[in-house]
Amino acid sequence: MHGLAASGQVVAAGKATGTGAGGDPRMFTDAGASQVLDFTDFGFASTYRLAHDRVRALLASLVSELSAADPDVVVVEIAGGDYQQETARLLTDPLFASTVDHVVFAAADALGAVAGVQVLAGSGLPVLAVSGRFTASPLAAAEAGQALDVPVVDTFSLAEADVARGLLA
Repeated sequence: MHGLAASGQVVAAGKATGTGAGGDPRMFTDAGASQVLDFTDFGFASTYRLAHDRVRALLASLVSELSAADPDVVVVEIAGGDYQQETARLLTDPLFASTVDHVVFAAADALGAVAGVQVLAGSGLPVLAVSGRFTASPLAAAEAGQALDVPVVDTFSLAEADVARGLLA
């Protein structure tokens, strides 16, 4: 979000799944998002074990609200745990694929990055790039880069306007 905002894009951001603690929305604001929402704004303290139809409706409502002001980019975070029932079902739902244009996958390690991209690709989701904690290690980033067909972008580079603009090009 920081890189997108720094490139002059108007960014709206939201968190669709997870457990509400307030940190993510504040980070989105700090990163330059002009509008920020998360699932707590729709009355949910957590999406853990929430019925799929409710998670699905929550995603649709979140994206609709964030899109209403016609921002240049809407960024939606999906909580980690691709194998958690709520996340797994959402990622394979046709609504998710029709709502999301691009995915930047964040991982903790190189193996997680490769596995995550494989899971997302298996669901037909367009992974644009991979980033995350593992990119702090040049060796781990190189390891993932050799195994992936998508760019590995370290978290600091994502905050640069040129890099963020390049991902959208």
